[in-house]
Amino acid sequence: MNRVSFEKNGLKTSKIELDCGSKSEFSNGRNKKGIFQSRSVLLAGATGLVGGYCLRLLLDSPEILEVNMITRRPLNIAHPKLKEHCVEFSEMGDVFPQEVTWDAVFCCLGTTMKQAGSREEFKKVDLEYVIALAELGKKHQAEKFLVVSSMGASKNSPIFYSRIKGRMEAEISKIGYKSVDIFRPSFLVGHRANPRFGERWGEKAMQIINPVLVGPMRSYRSISAERIARVMVSVAARSEMGVQIYPSNEIQRLSSEIVQSSEWDQ
Repeated sequence: MNRVSFEKNGLKTSKIELDCGSKSEFSNGRNKKGIFQSRSVLLAGATGLVGGYCLRLLLDSPEILEVNMITRRPLNIAHPKLKEHCVEFSEMGDVFPQEVTWDAVFCCLGTTMKQAGSREEFKKVDLEYVIALAELGKKHQAEKFLVVSSMGASKNSPIFYSRIKGRMEAEISKIGYKSVDIFRPSFLVGHRANPRFGERWGEKAMQIINPVLVGPMRSYRSISAERIARVMVSVAARSEMGVQIYPSNEIQRLSSEIVQSSEWDQ
């Protein structure tokens, strides 16, 4: 996997912004260092843990001019950059006029087997809707597709959840984007509006387990949704081509580089 440089891609907590270099460096969407400027983006999954952080980061980024958000229920967020489109994901292909274009698509769609209620419903959200979103973005000339997958994703996995995630990764990689960035986090932690008992228990358990997960086991440490969102927004500003896969420990490492190269927490 290509190593990503974050020399000028810092995120600041004070405004939660993405610094992709001074605006004077940009010309026709790219600056002198080859960093891509995403002027308009499409986001799906903003009601989720990672998607909510992505939305905040994208709205606060000075390099993002417009955020189109697809959601099934209104979030009632007022922001001059935000365009909210309330629609069922099965019907999102009919929402946007052909002349609408985006530079990048952020996909944070996902559910759980318990929430979905059945394998078919889980497959619909985590596979079919994600593929439909990727096809929609390609139709509207997006060059980058960034998606949250899961640790252990493999289309050949004996585990249904991991197999669906693996099939999703394989399908979106064939749609024809110049760049596909796949993020495979481990156990997600972060503030949830309505946390389930298992999630609360899991977070507390991981706080105890994380310190002993070292070496090859480090990948299994829990990871905060905010860290994933930071890396997604930073990676979106890069011009790497092809399919890039970011395992959980790599996401952790890159988010630490962002912190070290910025004014985060200062």
